[in-house]
Amino acid sequence: MKKNSPRCIALCLLIVLWLAAVCRVSFCQSEKPWKTEQKKRENVFLCGAADLFVEWNVTFGALHKRAMKVNTTATKILQNKGLYKNSSGVEDLANRAIQMVKGVISNTTVALVVSRGFMDGIERDFFNAFEAIKDKPDDFTFGHSNWERDGKRESEILEFFKNVTKLFVECKNKTKENVTIDLLEKKIMAEVDNETTNLISWETKQRDKWNATLTNVTTWLEQMQSYNHSTGTAKRTENIWMHNVTVWDTIRNDCNRVVHGVDRSPNTHLVNSSRQNILRHMSDIANRSTVNNSLEENGCVKAYELFRDTLTSNSGEVEMNKTKLKEMCEKLNVTLQNHTCTTSRTSVEWLRHRFNITVPEMIERLKKSLTHLMEAEKLVVGTFEDLFDSRREVLCNETRVMGEMNTTFDMMEKSDASCEAYIESANASLALADHNITEARNKSHAALELALKAQNITKAVSKKFNEAKSTSDVVQSAEIAMTESKMAARRVVGEAETSRVELKKVRDELDAERNKKRKHLEAISKNFSDALERAKDNIVHHVNVCDVSSFVTPNVSIYAAEDVFAQLVAVNISEDSENDYELLGNCTQKVETLKGLVEKIGVHSNATRDNASKALRHADAAMQSAKEAEKIAIEVVKGEINKKWSEICAAEGNMTALSGKVAELEKQRDHLYKNLSAVAELSNKTMNKALVAVRNCTAAAAIAIKAMTTVLKTTNETDRVANANSSCAKAYANVTNEDAAVQRVLSDTETTKARVDQMHGDVNTSLAAAKSQLDQMKGNFTALSEFTNDGHFASFDSARFPADINVSKLSLENATKIYTKLRSITAFNASRIEASLTSFRNVVSGISSNLTIAVAHQKGAADNVTLAETKAKEVEEETRAVLKKALEKQRARLYDTVKQLTEINNKTTALQKEGIAARESVAAQLKRASAANQRAEDAVSRAVAAEPHAAEATAQYQLTGEAFRNARIDAKHLVKNAAALLRANEEHIKKINANFTYAVKAVSSHHCETEINVYKSAVTCNVTSGLEESLREIQSLTALMNITVEEEALTRLSLSDKSVKELMQETSRRASATEAAAAAALKAAEGSKCTPLYLQLLRAVDNRS
Repeated sequence: MKKNSPRCIALCLLIVLWLAAVCRVSFCQSEKPWKTEQKKRENVFLCGAADLFVEWNVTFGALHKRAMKVNTTATKILQNKGLYKNSSGVEDLANRAIQMVKGVISNTTVALVVSRGFMDGIERDFFNAFEAIKDKPDDFTFGHSNWERDGKRESEILEFFKNVTKLFVECKNKTKENVTIDLLEKKIMAEVDNETTNLISWETKQRDKWNATLTNVTTWLEQMQSYNHSTGTAKRTENIWMHNVTVWDTIRNDCNRVVHGVDRSPNTHLVNSSRQNILRHMSDIANRSTVNNSLEENGCVKAYELFRDTLTSNSGEVEMNKTKLKEMCEKLNVTLQNHTCTTSRTSVEWLRHRFNITVPEMIERLKKSLTHLMEAEKLVVGTFEDLFDSRREVLCNETRVMGEMNTTFDMMEKSDASCEAYIESANASLALADHNITEARNKSHAALELALKAQNITKAVSKKFNEAKSTSDVVQSAEIAMTESKMAARRVVGEAETSRVELKKVRDELDAERNKKRKHLEAISKNFSDALERAKDNIVHHVNVCDVSSFVTPNVSIYAAEDVFAQLVAVNISEDSENDYELLGNCTQKVETLKGLVEKIGVHSNATRDNASKALRHADAAMQSAKEAEKIAIEVVKGEINKKWSEICAAEGNMTALSGKVAELEKQRDHLYKNLSAVAELSNKTMNKALVAVRNCTAAAAIAIKAMTTVLKTTNETDRVANANSSCAKAYANVTNEDAAVQRVLSDTETTKARVDQMHGDVNTSLAAAKSQLDQMKGNFTALSEFTNDGHFASFDSARFPADINVSKLSLENATKIYTKLRSITAFNASRIEASLTSFRNVVSGISSNLTIAVAHQKGAADNVTLAETKAKEVEEETRAVLKKALEKQRARLYDTVKQLTEINNKTTALQKEGIAARESVAAQLKRASAANQRAEDAVSRAVAAEPHAAEATAQYQLTGEAFRNARIDAKHLVKNAAALLRANEEHIKKINANFTYAVKAVSSHHCETEINVYKSAVTCNVTSGLEESLREIQSLTALMNITVEEEALTRLSLSDKSVKELMQETSRRASATEAAAAAALKAAEGSKCTPLYLQLLRAVDNRS
């Protein structure tokens, strides 16, 4: 058994008192019945004391053990605070828990010391009781006595504490309780260490049990005092516990015996016993660190100082030298003749007093220990949510890295397989490209030769020849490009093979690291799962810990905290975590490199294939161009034959058409003269309408611009109105311009009429010359029929000419001959006719153009008049829309004004409420200060030490009252002024709505007769009244928007509120200062609880006076 265990402490401390039935051991082998009876009565008391002693030691020992468990866990948390996300917060919680646990440990340690002092005191009380009657024991009924053993005076009960376990069991067996110290210790430990135990209820149970024992003390002591032996020859007339002698009386008598006694007299034994009694008290003083002493307990200050000084000056000589002891007693008899002790209790009074003070103290220490212990446990287990969260993030991060490794590994395998497939495909594509380029080269050469032959026949195939030549060049260029791309593809394939080797090497490294990571992840996953199971009482919850939405941190009990902490600490990041990211990055880079090479293989392979295909396509195109050149050479000649035929036929038709055109122009000339007269008449009407429209437009635009600049306060729409007005002006200017153009045209036409007649004569002369040339062309064309396959062409004498001459077969040689003859036939020259006709047509067209221009300008003038009228209406509508917007803008501004007034009302209402609340608050603060001042006065009545603090409390209370009165006055003014401001604002809002409603009715020609609220809806009524009148009504609303007076009033209220708050804070601060002073006074009074009662009474009387 450990020396410091609760059980060991209990066993060691029980040495001071024998709590069992003592009927088997006595001063002699045959103990007197009266003594046995008295011992039984005393044993009842001693068993009760022993029961409390063991209960206390086991109880506080169990709490001590539990506190040490909390301290261990909190210390580990501090040592591993880096594992937490909120390390500073966790550190603060752990430090607070440790401080609380220190308080628990200190409290339980003190409780064990108090328990030991309790039992030591009972032993001294029994010892001192018998010492008081040792000179005449036959006159008293007593139970346990004192004797001398090993040269020391000691109580008989010490003999019975050598076998404490047996003693405790026998004591319990008398009450038929099957209890041992071991069983009691296990029972208490099971209750304290059981996490399901309600410690509050358990505390109540222990308190009730101990209070029940305290209640029985009076009965036990009365039973001890009530027995007297009155039978037989020797009459023991007084019970030892009824003997009214204090320990100071006994010591003083014993010292007198030591001084005046003679060692060889009949009283030698009594003198020696007296000496041993004094030595016992001196031994208690010398062993102050472990044992209390009766002199100091009873307040025998002078005697205690004499004993202590004697021990200090003579060390151990007093016990060995009777002379030294005698000298001390002589000094005591001389100097302490009239010495009195502050506490004069008899032994039985001390027994009762020890129970009265120790039981409440132990109950209080139990309460404090449990309170601090439960709070410390709450702080410790409160850190586990952060720890679970941080460790879960570590686990999930490792899981994520493992997933990335697996994904990257699979990606590398796929990339390698894909690269291999691309290489095989590229090799096949390169082989096919070689075959295609050879075929393209042969076709290109053949096509170029064919095109050259076609060009020698006629230059008409030059284009096709050039196409063939161009496509052949393209084939050659494609062949060169194909060779270059093929070489590049071969080079990249070699690089890709090398990259595949490097990729395999890195992939093997990744696979090795992946296996290590898998083992580490399995280990930390098990640790995390074990921590969850331990925290949840081995109930496994199958949840995805990495799903934040579904994972719930378990509640950890203090009993599982240490094990759960150990499991969670083991959930850490793998040692190679930094290398993992570097390796993954390297793997990804290798994959990207290989992917890039694969893309390059595809690019170069496709380029090789495409260049070969391109060469083949262009070779086919070159051949096609050559064949078309050959065909075109023959078709060109056929086309020239038909072209010349068409030319002659066209000349014939042209002559007919020209004659008809001359007649048509003559008719057109006459019609134009008539229409020009009508245009002149329309011009005058148009100008009159334009002037009216522009005047209306200008007036409306001026009103709109004024509305925008004075009400809307914006230039955003000014441009649009100005543009509309500008459009009106522009339209009018356009009308003016167009009419001027009409007049100019009419003037030009009169000048042109003489030239028209001259051009008409020139046309008739040129028609006769052209007819002679046409007849000559017909004869030359008919002579070419000898070179055709059927030997003739169509006749010009037929009534209907065919569109084309069909030459079915024509050799290349005949085509060349016909092509040469056709060039010798001159073209029909109708230029003179056309020139004279054109001149005639031009002058007629000039007149027509003049008419068109005149009509166009007249139409433009009419359109601009319409536009001017439309724009005038638009400007008016726009002006009404602007006025409506201005009205809406005024409504919005008024709404803002109402909102501002409402906001001022809200703030005013809030300030008014704060003023009311301030009055109530300062009253409460004054009441709080008054109560504190009363407590300070009560403390002064208990202890003089509280007077300075009470004086401070009174001063602060007076300052609180002064602040209270000032705050109440200011709050009253605040509430009154706020009410006045609220009424004024409401009147302003009503005036806004009334004036706005009137303005809407005025501008809408009273079509809108309903009441309108500016903050409920936008303006829907249109502006239908006069524009100038409507603008004046809208502008008049601006005056309602000025709320400067209201804002200044609110500012004054805010300043008043600030003053009230400052006074309220001053009141609270003074009240708190009063409470603090009162608390200090109470603390000072509590610190004086050990002051002698007569001094406290004197001070109380003095305070009252």
